[in-house]
Amino acid sequence: MGLTVTRKIGNAVARNRAKRLLREAVRKHWDLLPAGLEIVLHARGAIVRRSGAEVEAEFVRLLPQAIRRALRK
Repeated sequence: MGLTVTRKIGNAVARNRAKRLLREAVRKHWDLLPAGLEIVLHARGAIVRRSGAEVEAEFVRLLPQAIRRALRK
């Protein structure tokens, strides 16, 4: 798993918070990821205004679509 958070997100505090939120969402749902799958999460600007629960829910919602796309290639 990889994370990308650009300066467009905000200052260092905002970027680090975005990374922490994404890492925690992945950690809680690591078992949903197929073995051998490489995934890169790219934070968008709205993440800084979201709670951890919202980020986690969005990750879980989008994960099946990302898995289907990755396995199709």
